[in-house]
Amino acid sequence: MDPIDIQYELRKRNILQSQIAEEAGVSAVSISKVIRGKLGSARLMEIISRKLGKDPREVFENYRDKQVMHKPAS
Repeated sequence: MDPIDIQYELRKRNILQSQIAEEAGVSAVSISKVIRGKLGSARLMEIISRKLGKDPREVFENYRDKQVMHKPAS
């Protein structure tokens, strides 16, 4: 999905970027950057995708690249 589609889908569901940011413990600017492809964070991509009810690979075409950086806590 491109950033405009992601924003549209969030708006359609009445989900604000600030709500996602609060849940994720980050700034709304960080959420905006992830949506626009300016910040690669697998964790945030997963949270945004979950809000849309979609797999992160459907929402963010660069998600697979970012998975390497996302390691589960041990």
